[in-house]
Amino acid sequence: MADNGWTWAHLNKIQLDKIAEAERTLGADYVLAYRAEAGARSGDVTAFGLKPAPLSESQSECLHGLEAEVGAVLVAYSGRAAAN
Repeated sequence: MADNGWTWAHLNKIQLDKIAEAERTLGADYVLAYRAEAGARSGDVTAFGLKPAPLSESQSECLHGLEAEVGAVLVAYSGRAAAN
């Protein structure tokens, strides 16, 4: 069995709009969408100063519901990404 890593999920405009709405309603700086892929290399978002956003139980449930809608694993992050 091949080892799976994580890569960016491919989302359409409707899905991206839903994620942008989740960022606003959850108070997260970013909500990133991932999908498993054989041989993918996971990036380190901590290098950008990001950490998982603290979510209440109801916020977490909303995020899980959105995962089902967009077909991806979603993670809410707090912290501002460093400029390149």
